[in-house]
Amino acid sequence: MPCSNAGTTSPSLTAPPALPPLPPEFTTAPLETVPMSCMTAASSGGGGSIKKWLVIGGGVSSALLVLILISLFRWHRRSQSPTKVPRTGTIMGASKLKGATKFKYSDLKAATKNFSEKNKLGEGGFGAVYKGTMKNGKVVAVKKLISGNSSNIDDEFESEVTLISNVHHRNLVRLLGCCNKGQERILVYEYMANASLDKFLFGKRKGSLNWKQRYDIILGTARGLNYLHEEFHVSIIHRDIKSENILLDEQLQPKVSDFGLVKLLPEDQSHLTTRFAGTLGYTAPEYALHGQLSEKADIYSYGIVVLEIISGQKSIDSKVIVVDDGLEVICERHALGVSGQKLRP
Repeated sequence: MPCSNAGTTSPSLTAPPALPPLPPEFTTAPLETVPMSCMTAASSGGGGSIKKWLVIGGGVSSALLVLILISLFRWHRRSQSPTKVPRTGTIMGASKLKGATKFKYSDLKAATKNFSEKNKLGEGGFGAVYKGTMKNGKVVAVKKLISGNSSNIDDEFESEVTLISNVHHRNLVRLLGCCNKGQERILVYEYMANASLDKFLFGKRKGSLNWKQRYDIILGTARGLNYLHEEFHVSIIHRDIKSENILLDEQLQPKVSDFGLVKLLPEDQSHLTTRFAGTLGYTAPEYALHGQLSEKADIYSYGIVVLEIISGQKSIDSKVIVVDDGLEVICERHALGVSGQKLRP
């Protein structure tokens, strides 16, 4: 049956009502087309600026880090390095050093058998040295210093011994302690089994050192002197470097002895005069002639010892003239005969 629309009414389709226009403040301007080249340039410019600031920041940070490290390094070195103490008259600051061990006179007298001649090891410008055996069996070298009547000998002795007892180096003879009784001034050192270098160069054991041993003695002596001059709390000038003052241990390693003892001598008992302390034949001319004392005087004496070690010949004084004021000393020295001779160990 055919459909019929009769009697039915279909709803009419109408358009939706138009929206009201937006206010002017909400209207947008038409977008403009931006070329790709401009966008690329803008993005690259921003990245370059960031990189520039990163480089600057990294450089500043690195510089600050380096400065901090340098400051810490200098502070560490300053804290580790010993403080230089000026040396004028008595030892300033010696109270900060460890005091020397005090020995009883009776114990040293018994150890050396009343300082008998049989125990005597030798005698030099500072006094006689004796071999001593302590109650505990330890063997030591006991040096009786030349006595004097100086009013300030106690103060000088205490301060100088305190200084010397704090010197510790493998190429320097160690001071173990001291003793003072009345006018007696005694120093106790470690014992050196092979005595002094001159015994091997000019004495009964002459020619027994090979070249390796001579080289080690030369080098070890230099190390000991460098410690006295540059590395200890104060600069100590030996004034009397010679083969007799270089001792050898059981392994023939050298140890410089008698350093720091010049001020312990009475004023009237120095080697030659009150203005001079040393051994002619080893002493630098500027010190012997004009009294100019510095580390260079020790270096000159060391050079003479080196020539003696190499040549096996001793520097000998043939003539010495000392005038009253003690300043002018004229000496003729036998040349060390090393030229034209075959050197043998």
